[in-house]
Amino acid sequence: MAPPETVTPDEERIGALHRAWFVAVLGVYVVFLALIPPFQTNDEVGHWQRMWSVADGHLTCGEIPRSAIELSWRFEQVRVSSRMSPALLHQRGSGRPERMPMGGMACSYIPLSYVAPAVLARLVANPFDPSRPSRMLVAFYVARAFSLLLLAVSVLLFMRVAPALRSLTLTLYSLPMVIQQSISINQESTILCLAFCILVLWWKAPSVRQVLGLLCAVTLLAFTKPVYLVLLLLWAGSLLRLRSVGVTWARIVALSTLVVIPLGTCGAWWSFVAGRPEMLRNLPAWVSVPAQVDWVREHPIALWRIFVTQLHDLLGRDPLRGGWTSVLGVLGWADYGIGERAYDALLASIPIALGADLLARPASGAAERRSALAYVLPIVAAVLIVAAITIAMYLQFSVPHADYAMGMTGRYLHLPYFFVLAALLLWARATPLARRAAEAVQQRPRMRWVPGGLIALCAALCLLAAHDAIRAIWLKYYG
Repeated sequence: MAPPETVTPDEERIGALHRAWFVAVLGVYVVFLALIPPFQTNDEVGHWQRMWSVADGHLTCGEIPRSAIELSWRFEQVRVSSRMSPALLHQRGSGRPERMPMGGMACSYIPLSYVAPAVLARLVANPFDPSRPSRMLVAFYVARAFSLLLLAVSVLLFMRVAPALRSLTLTLYSLPMVIQQSISINQESTILCLAFCILVLWWKAPSVRQVLGLLCAVTLLAFTKPVYLVLLLLWAGSLLRLRSVGVTWARIVALSTLVVIPLGTCGAWWSFVAGRPEMLRNLPAWVSVPAQVDWVREHPIALWRIFVTQLHDLLGRDPLRGGWTSVLGVLGWADYGIGERAYDALLASIPIALGADLLARPASGAAERRSALAYVLPIVAAVLIVAAITIAMYLQFSVPHADYAMGMTGRYLHLPYFFVLAALLLWARATPLARRAAEAVQQRPRMRWVPGGLIALCAALCLLAAHDAIRAIWLKYYG
């Protein structure tokens, strides 16, 4: 029997700092949930209606309770006037016996992310009985709260199983853009939850169970958005690693046939929803996917220029072209920011978090050294995700023949950026230089404060940015 793992006072102090950081940011999530009015975040109307289509038993979209749609009508004026009237929260609409049709791009999503909030909404709301209040607003906030709690639990579990990434994970968790998206009704919390699962499974010791778990996680993530099918690259890498633990080539080839599960399921789903009338309803007037596809076929070099332009745009500030400010915090319908001080604080927090995780050795001991492929493949997969999203945005949301991809907001980039930083951090931790630096800090009493000091500084910068973001939200809707 192995001796119990001991935790040093320094490690306990670092753990306490991380816990305090998490709790403080969780409070910020609650403030965001309360302050951001209903339907004032990207596509929340469509996701709300999609949730009700699931609650009403539809695979895609169909007719949903009129009272659900009327709730979004009540708050439409907030987006127009940018001012929130407290009276809106006190209006008590009644249930309505009628149903109304809905449509839009949310109809194309497999219902995975909507099932749990749909069940909760049906438990608290009264959609159809006009003799009683509809309680739709209560259902709305219950659905938002589920999204918040899903990410919070995912972050806690991920920090437990991946202690080497705790400061970096909490920095991601603290980004105002992540906070806004994760207190909204959408798929973002589900996406980050599954991304954490994929990283944990990828860096586990190779085994058949690990390969099957990774395939399951990638399949579920592809259900939210098919661009994440590119993460099958990690699954293929896990298959090849099975040789190192003695699995025969025959069994590896047999396991490789399981790729038909994600490809076949997503392909069947998109064949099912393509061309359905509810998919085409409420799409932007300028969208013409066939025209854009024909243009790319006739001018294949155009797609390469789009990729180059997108990489350049990642360093810019355009909120609809993947600018870095939109990754950190361009809120609402990508129509207001959080201020230069907040952006500077968040930019500074990222290298500080990396430094804290490099120098802080968790109780699990020294970092395991793996082959270069274990670190390179997540980075390659992240680049491919950005490329896949660029193609999707160019075909589905850009004006035909445009010379750039429109609609690449920062929320799409959290997963690939985190993959890259996590891989680089673990790679650096495994180097002899990083190990010696961490040991030197631990062995010198005067230097032991450094990891904790970096964590405290990083948390302070993130909370400063959160303060400025809350102020921006207040001025936008209540000032």
